[in-house]
Amino acid sequence: MVEIQGKITVDPGVNKAFMLNKKGHVLPWDGDQAHLVAFENDIILEANRYVPFYTGPLNTVGLLKIAFGYRLSEGTVVHNAQTIDLIVTP
Repeated sequence: MVEIQGKITVDPGVNKAFMLNKKGHVLPWDGDQAHLVAFENDIILEANRYVPFYTGPLNTVGLLKIAFGYRLSEGTVVHNAQTIDLIVTP
């Protein structure tokens, strides 16, 4: 199972967290790992994996922090310690 989450700073000081579901829809996320939904299910982890996680317009500007993670079968969530930071401008 792969779970992908991102955090967008919409306005200075205002943070919102989002996640992608299996259909690639952006959903709000409350920050609780128990509430994450799966982006992919039942995959075998390899040393490297190409994950096309989003295609479409970004209807926001600001700092986009992207984190990748996965949940092990026993429930532990593993994610990158450093986000991938993108600055989106109009």
